[in-house]
Amino acid sequence: MLVRRFQRSMDTFCSGVSSPDVVGVTAATGPSMITTPQALSAAAGHVRDAVCTVMPRIRPDAVIVCGFGDPGVQQLRDCLAVPVIGIGEASLRYASRGDIRFGIVTTTGDLVEALGQMVRNAGLTRLFTGVQLTPTEPLRLAGLPDRSNRELATAVQRALGDGAQKVIIGGGPLSNAADYLEQFYPGVIVDPVYAAAWWAAQLTAPHSLHQYGTRDTDERQ
Repeated sequence: MLVRRFQRSMDTFCSGVSSPDVVGVTAATGPSMITTPQALSAAAGHVRDAVCTVMPRIRPDAVIVCGFGDPGVQQLRDCLAVPVIGIGEASLRYASRGDIRFGIVTTTGDLVEALGQMVRNAGLTRLFTGVQLTPTEPLRLAGLPDRSNRELATAVQRALGDGAQKVIIGGGPLSNAADYLEQFYPGVIVDPVYAAAWWAAQLTAPHSLHQYGTRDTDERQ
């Protein structure tokens, strides 16, 4: 699902040229869902190994890591010659364009400190309004899409109340929820998958972006 979503987003951003093919790679081992700092740390090695194993065969122009805490991104940047993009950092860059204030809504409360560190590493603390959480345990909530949408919507409202002008829906698997929430908060919701495709298009083919990197039929910026 994420591969198709990335491909659609890349097709949107590339005009006048063929968009890059998106190839999915899954780590052979590691946590099924990253919900704790320990799992985030462990996932870094699994991501690095998975990417390095396929690099000689795929030879990509860029690598996108689809864990919102960006596991393994720095390790890959240290050893690869191509751009490495984390969907977490990409969403921060996308949300904060034009000095816009932004917040994060997510289901993984144990990762709040890690997300705050990601914001600090990006140098965006002054624009960050904080993290809003859903109350239900994340693994349980993952199997309840309607409940997830409701809880995320409530958290978005809290983020707006804190002064956020853009709200990042923190997690690649939450992209469908981001689409749902966009109906009720047009121009506010930031999908990390979409943001990562935007950044990848900038890094690999700057001349092919639509102006300002936004899609013609979507006000999501």
